[in-house]
Amino acid sequence: MADALKAKGLRTSEETLRKLRIGAHDNPTASTLTALAEFFGVGAGYFLDPAPVSAKVQVMTRSIEQLSDGAKEGIDAIIQSTLRMERAAREAAQLAAEQARRDAH
Repeated sequence: MADALKAKGLRTSEETLRKLRIGAHDNPTASTLTALAEFFGVGAGYFLDPAPVSAKVQVMTRSIEQLSDGAKEGIDAIIQSTLRMERAAREAAQLAAEQARRDAH
């Protein structure tokens, strides 16, 4: 892997990678994290976040990053609209369940 990183112009030693793999080194430098993130096509935060983002979300994010600013704004509007609809649907379901409980008593 060190050779593959080097071929991409990224510097991380074989020894550092070995120590990370076996857990003997648990505090890599920012440059090591950045090199690994670039190699694997993820953000450096991927290695720091205890709840990693799913592969599908990573692919979607990379795709969105390639869009024009106008298209990104459109995607954002769609996401915000979907979130509002989901919130409204949850609230309506909760109100209906509360009403059903009241009617049952």
